Amino acid sequence: LTDIGTPALRCYPNPASDHVFIDGPDIESLHLFNLQGQRIKSNQPHGDRFKLDLDDVPAGWYLIQVRLQKGQTESLQLLIH
Repeated sequence: LTDIGTPALRCYPNPASDHVFIDGPDIESLHLFNLQGQRIKSNQPHGDRFKLDLDDVPAGWYLIQVRLQKGQTESLQLLIH
């Protein structure tokens, strides 16, 4: 079988406390949302690896929306403790 979906993205460490790394090919933008759908942070890292600082983000569950340069979008779950 051939994987024709979004290239693999990694989010680590997860759970996280003060920062998280996002790895993936050609990352164009990152948006951190709480579970109420409110955007908490936005970044435009342009690259394959990005460190997202979480010092000012309260503990809880979040979604990271990652947009790649090829127009693909993927969401990752993140637990901050």
